[in-house]
Amino acid sequence: MRISRVFNNNSVGAILPDGREAVLVGTGVGFDKRRGDEVDPAQVEKRFVLESTPESQGMRSILVALPYPVVELTARITTRLAERHNIQLSPAVEIGLADHLAAALDRLSSETSLYNNLLFETKATYRQEFQIALEVLDWVEELSGNRLPLDEAGFITLHLVNAGLTGNMMETQRTASAVQGVMEIVRAWMPPTAALDAGHVERFLTHLKFVVRRIFEDTQLVGGHENLFTMLRRTEPDAFECAESIAVFLHDAFGAELTREEILYLVIHLARLQHAADPNSAN
Repeated sequence: MRISRVFNNNSVGAILPDGREAVLVGTGVGFDKRRGDEVDPAQVEKRFVLESTPESQGMRSILVALPYPVVELTARITTRLAERHNIQLSPAVEIGLADHLAAALDRLSSETSLYNNLLFETKATYRQEFQIALEVLDWVEELSGNRLPLDEAGFITLHLVNAGLTGNMMETQRTASAVQGVMEIVRAWMPPTAALDAGHVERFLTHLKFVVRRIFEDTQLVGGHENLFTMLRRTEPDAFECAESIAVFLHDAFGAELTREEILYLVIHLARLQHAADPNSAN
C-alpha cells in the first residue's frame, strides 16, 4: 500500500489494492512520510476503510482530528466488544464512539458535566446494551485511568445500538426525507460562499436523526437548561432563527412540536456549523 495523503504523524490515507480508500492509524505511521511512500505494515494498528460517500468523507474529517490516544483507546474497546460480546462496530460507528469519548474525556478534564436527560429511558429501552456500556466505562478507566460519569453510559448505549436510526423501512424513508428537507433549510440559511465543515455536518446529521427518532417515540428532551436557552437566544440569533425554521418544518412533517430543549440543541449544532464556516461570526 502506498500513502495517498498524510494527515498527521499517526494517521495517513492510502489506496488499497482493490481501489478503496482507507485511513491507516498507528504510532508514527505518518512521521516523515510523503505521498507515494510505502506504508510499513508493522506500524499500522487500525485500518478504517471508507466508501466514496459524503458521509464517509465526514467521518474521515472527524477521525483525523481526534487525538491519537483516544483512537487507540477506542480501538482496544472495539476489540473487546467483538471478543466478549460479539458486537462488531462498523468504521462509522467506531469513529462516532471515538469522537464521543474524546469529548467526554475533555469534559472530564475541564470538570464540565453533561446531564443525560434520557438516561433512565435509555437504560429501560436498551437494557443489554446499557449493561455493556457500563463495562465500557470500566474499560475506559482501566485503559486510560479516567472514570467517566454514569451519564456517559447512556450516550455510549446509543452508539452500541448503531449510533443512528433503527426501525422499519417506512420510518427510515420518512427520516431520510426529513433530513433532506432540514439540510435544504440549513444550506439556504448559510451564506452561499460558506464552506460547510464535513465533521460538523456529520455531527449535525447524527444529532438530527436522533431528534427524528425521539419524535417517532414521543421521547423528546425536556427541561433542565432554561438559562442556556435564554442566553443562546440572545447570543446566537441567526442559529436560533434557523432552528425555529427547522422546528416548523418538522412540525409540518410529523405533526409534533419540538420542545425548547430540542430547539436548544439544534441551536448549539447550528452555531458550530456557522462558526466553523466563518470564524469571524463567533461572538
